[in-house]
Amino acid sequence: MMAMPDVNKKSLLARNPDLVAAVMDGDIVMMSIERGLYFGISGVGTRIWALLETPMSVEELVRIIRSEYEIDEVTCQTDLLAFAQDLVGNGIVQIAD
Repeated sequence: MMAMPDVNKKSLLARNPDLVAAVMDGDIVMMSIERGLYFGISGVGTRIWALLETPMSVEELVRIIRSEYEIDEVTCQTDLLAFAQDLVGNGIVQIAD
């Protein structure tokens, strides 16, 4: 089993192009056809998914989310890094080169 890469604030994230995604009642529902798995994202996660239509660094995501929501930088960065690590771990996004 290959080790999962660590996500850091400079990591450039990109959506996994192999996922099929749709909006349902304001949430994002997606399916990995190759793995036969379903995923769901809600809340601020849907905004992050929308922003990742174009590959973006965690640092850029933090800046945008902080400009749109009332959240301090440390909390935003900590939460976003954990969320991004989960997304990468589940194959929903990839760390782009």
